[in-house]
Amino acid sequence: ATLPEMNVELSQGSHLFHNLSSFRASYFMVQHGRRLGIDWDWLNRQPVVQETEFIRHVRPTVKLSLRVDGRTARGVILSLQIGDKTEQ
Repeated sequence: ATLPEMNVELSQGSHLFHNLSSFRASYFMVQHGRRLGIDWDWLNRQPVVQETEFIRHVRPTVKLSLRVDGRTARGVILSLQIGDKTEQ
């Protein structure tokens, strides 16, 4: 998510986003202050791989399933618990 004092427009990273789209890689951006159902408490409990002033890289303790619709610019990240019927 962005920070209140650091709201970067996507066009400011145009080379990065060009590369992401050319490799058909999906990404999520969450603007500061948007309420989108993010479980920040759960994220904060995940083991940290590396952390800098602005980035925290975590490794979730459960499998995740990502669903992205590039046509509508919408997506969801779901945690998969053992025995979950969506787990493959």
